[in-house]
Amino acid sequence: MKKKKTPRKGNLPGAIYLNKNRYWWKVKLPGETTTKARPLKPAGVKYATFDYDVAVEVAKNLYEAAVFNSGRRGDISPDAKVINIADFARAYVEYIDEYYRDQKGQVTKEPSDIRYSLKLVVEMYASQPIEEFGPLKLIAVRKRMIERDLSRGVINQRIGRIKRMFKWAVSRQLASPMLYQALMAVEGLQRGRSEARDTLPVKPVAEEHVYAVLPYTTPVIATMIELLLLTGMRPGELVIMRPCDIDRTGKVWHYCPVNTPFFEHC
Repeated sequence: MKKKKTPRKGNLPGAIYLNKNRYWWKVKLPGETTTKARPLKPAGVKYATFDYDVAVEVAKNLYEAAVFNSGRRGDISPDAKVINIADFARAYVEYIDEYYRDQKGQVTKEPSDIRYSLKLVVEMYASQPIEEFGPLKLIAVRKRMIERDLSRGVINQRIGRIKRMFKWAVSRQLASPMLYQALMAVEGLQRGRSEARDTLPVKPVAEEHVYAVLPYTTPVIATMIELLLLTGMRPGELVIMRPCDIDRTGKVWHYCPVNTPFFEHC
């Protein structure tokens, strides 16, 4: 028996059709090389929906999420109005790619971490208006993170990044201050009071293990390791050291780099 096709709704590409009384979508999404048939399943549901209107909303969400993940703006012009969560997330990603850069102008690791944090938000709510994203939806995103076995610490970090995205939205008049305040009411997961797994605390390496490594490194690396051990400096602070920033006139040397964010008090 020939499958009955349903006319497309809106500007969705591909074709939505019935397969055993459930709605599927045959389409090549942004970032894909071939056309695929996929069931239109609402979030948290195992099977495709019987409802055509629900199917269309699921398809819109899948499309917006695919556009976001592919790094494309889709049909949105640079000056277009930000309407839904996917538009909003793309605008924020473009901002962080410019904002988080080191002294050499290279993009830091933070934008990548933010993208991981936003992935579930876009996956679950890409086509929804910004103002419809409230505390309950943020809790739903957090629950999905727990189901994916992320640790409590990682979940709290990612939820914090999502909140910061909405803080940025308020500063750009893309969302109301009340929305950000509502999201801030969602507290972080506490140790032993949630279903999220806890990880063991990271302890410092024993000094004897540090000194055991030194004979197998170059003299420069060995000196850097010893300096880290003696001063408690971070690696990023250590690698920017220059002789001109070290005052060696007295018995005690003083290190005070110029024009660096780590030592603004110098």
